[in-house]
Amino acid sequence: MNLVGCQLPLGALRALLTSPAVAPLRALALGGDLIGSAMKYAVIADLVAPNLMALDLSDDSPRAEAVEALVMSPLCARLRRLDLSRSSLNRGRTALLANGAFDNLRVLKLYGNSAGNSGVIALAQSPHLAGLLVLDLGYTQVGDDGVRAILDSPWADGLVLLNMIGSPASDEAKGLIKARMGDRVRL
Repeated sequence: MNLVGCQLPLGALRALLTSPAVAPLRALALGGDLIGSAMKYAVIADLVAPNLMALDLSDDSPRAEAVEALVMSPLCARLRRLDLSRSSLNRGRTALLANGAFDNLRVLKLYGNSAGNSGVIALAQSPHLAGLLVLDLGYTQVGDDGVRAILDSPWADGLVLLNMIGSPASDEAKGLIKARMGDRVRL
């Protein structure tokens, strides 16, 4: 279901997401309205859709409490794909993602956020991201410390694609990750 940019009022969104019609959903896109309120994310966190595997909340602007609602949700355990691209995630809100039980997550898109080194270090140390195959960190302000954290992460070798285009990391750090990951990394 694609509701990108629809700016549904919270009551209508709650009615839709609590209706039996969403139970069979496999993918849901709700971003694009730059609302990102904690209430919106609480409604999403309470979503009962046992088949949901892909959630796109890109182009939104969640506050810390909204991200906390998402990562505390049982929904996290079912997700295989999460897109939070261009969602105004700063270092702290990115680090909150490391606390989510994303044990089945295979694709995490954070393109265009301000994750920075501290946010990526938290993600790299998260045991809940061990199954990641694709990590999009394009234009997320990840420098040398973030690159080192990724290289030290137990899940780095399992990645089939790491996007770090636009990284301000040094040529030395980029050389290290390129040597380790070869054509699996985009710089």
